[in-house]
Amino acid sequence: MKKLIIILFAILLLSSCDDKHDTHLDSSSENNEDSIYYGDYQMGPDDFNNIIKNNPIDREYDIESEKFQTSKEFSTFGWVQLEDKYYGIWKDELNEIIKKLKMKLSDDEYKLLEASQKGWETYHLKELEFMDQTFLSKGYFGTQGYVTNTIVKRERIRQRTIQLMEYYFELNDYQLDFLYKGK
Repeated sequence: MKKLIIILFAILLLSSCDDKHDTHLDSSSENNEDSIYYGDYQMGPDDFNNIIKNNPIDREYDIESEKFQTSKEFSTFGWVQLEDKYYGIWKDELNEIIKKLKMKLSDDEYKLLEASQKGWETYHLKELEFMDQTFLSKGYFGTQGYVTNTIVKRERIRQRTIQLMEYYFELNDYQLDFLYKGK
């Protein structure tokens, strides 16, 4: 019995080390190649994975973030501003993709999307409120907590937007354009 438990533990440990099943969506373009989406789009340079991996928002964010991190003007406040800037860009993309989905969905399907989106927005805002009232306003995590909270906020809306973009990509004959075109 002990041998069986040890073997099962070893299998569990080894399987948890396998990085092929990582579903985390990181804005860094190097990490997006491991992202998992609903469909398996192997259609060439315009497949969904490549579109997301090479999107103009993440490209500019990576450049601007790297430049800021190594600048003499680096500050916690500046970092929060940078993250909020890209949160706003992703929020605009989210609102735009919802408009595009409305044109592709039936009334009943759109009502389901609206309900889903309302639930997501409630979760998103309540999570931010909880974090602020429970931790940030009481000084937990120091000033870095504000940065981390803003990064989480940006990444959460980014992930939701990409999820909805994938739905649109599927409904729109595998075509997707970003509202944000870059500088």
